[in-house]
Amino acid sequence: MAVIKSNAYGHGMEIVADVCARNESVDAFGVASVYEALELFKQGIRKTIIVLSILDVEQVAKMTQVQLNLISLPLYDMATGQKLFTVLKQRGLKAQVHVKIDTGTTRIGFLPSQISELLIFLQSAKKFIFLEALYTHFADAEDNISFTLKQNKILLETKNLFKKVGFKNFYTHSACTAATIRFADTHRDMIRLGLGLYGLNPNKKTAALIQKKTGKKLLPALSWHSKLTQVKTIPKGSTVGYGRSFKAHKAATIGVVPVGYFDGYDRKLSNKGHVVIRGTTCPIAGRVSMNLTMIDLSKIAKTVKTGDTVTLIDRRRGAKVNADSIAQSIETINYEIVTRINPLIPRLRRS
Repeated sequence: MAVIKSNAYGHGMEIVADVCARNESVDAFGVASVYEALELFKQGIRKTIIVLSILDVEQVAKMTQVQLNLISLPLYDMATGQKLFTVLKQRGLKAQVHVKIDTGTTRIGFLPSQISELLIFLQSAKKFIFLEALYTHFADAEDNISFTLKQNKILLETKNLFKKVGFKNFYTHSACTAATIRFADTHRDMIRLGLGLYGLNPNKKTAALIQKKTGKKLLPALSWHSKLTQVKTIPKGSTVGYGRSFKAHKAATIGVVPVGYFDGYDRKLSNKGHVVIRGTTCPIAGRVSMNLTMIDLSKIAKTVKTGDTVTLIDRRRGAKVNADSIAQSIETINYEIVTRINPLIPRLRRS
């Protein structure tokens, strides 16, 4: 499964779906919502689309049987299941569901103590709801071996319970990128590649293990570029941006980039982050604002000009400004750095 939820982790769902649809190794797409699933359907994707997170039954009520044949829905609590059953029965539709088992992450999903009630419901609703799969999500596959194996065991025990009461021809999936690399026993019938699909590592342990097993490193898929809107020279003592948090201790060259926190460029990078211009790493001057960020261009004052390319995220090996380094500088994770890039920003596909 290629997990392309949340605009393909910020990379652009339409582009990534198109690439993966042509790859024979990709059997299905994972999305977060019915809305995302329907967007893929509109795009012409005809591989299986699996909604992994929230089920909006009101949206399901507007779906056709053709769409429901391709799009698998999540089932994670009885209340939602009853609403789904009612809608399907009223419209004479059938849906295939992936039942989420909460094995310890404590997000959506049925607890082991709720399985008996769930089994009764699924048996009574089988004319309209078809069990296609069981799945779970690991809480700490990157670091915690014992807890991951415990979660895996609970899923296997649940699978056996379903089989014992007569459910057949369903499959299971649980392995995220980290589990795919670290725990072969979790692969089951399908693996779910999320972050790793985009060439990013969940953590250093996983990165080291990938290199040890394959002799290779993941290469990030995404770079983020903009251009300098304006370049100006300011005298000593001038201040830059809201709150005047940057003060020039000598004459300085300042550039303005038309990117801000609206675009997903984190405000915590104020006076801390860096960009790359003309191959030189240049610091952010002052606070990142809603639509603009200022850069201290003093290192390249003699050559820089308006219109020069500004690299905010660099995908190349050894790059000083990449998703990992940015995340580390503001104490977050690389997932957030790429996923928060505003969907309105054009994504360009490079061959």
